Amino acid sequence: MIEIKDIYGKPTMVMPDQNTIKALEARKQFLLQKIQSNLDNSDNADTGRQSYLIREVVAVEKTINFIKWLINNSEDEMIKNIVERYNTENKN
Repeated sequence: MIEIKDIYGKPTMVMPDQNTIKALEARKQFLLQKIQSNLDNSDNADTGRQSYLIREVVAVEKTINFIKWLINNSEDEMIKNIVERYNTENKN
């Protein structure tokens, strides 16, 4: 069985919530600052690294949007079934 970990690397079985969104927003801001810092030092810019950071920002943003969607639609019966199935399949 795959061990589920939160964004801090600790084992968890809890569905993501507003605290997860806050942590992901902080990560996104850190990445954006890193990109800006690299652009400011353009003589030392590594385009491969920049591309990687930009892809990570996009992935974090998509994750945030998905979690927000999941929270906003948590009353939907289909979503409840998916969450219930997730919890059942990922019990220790």
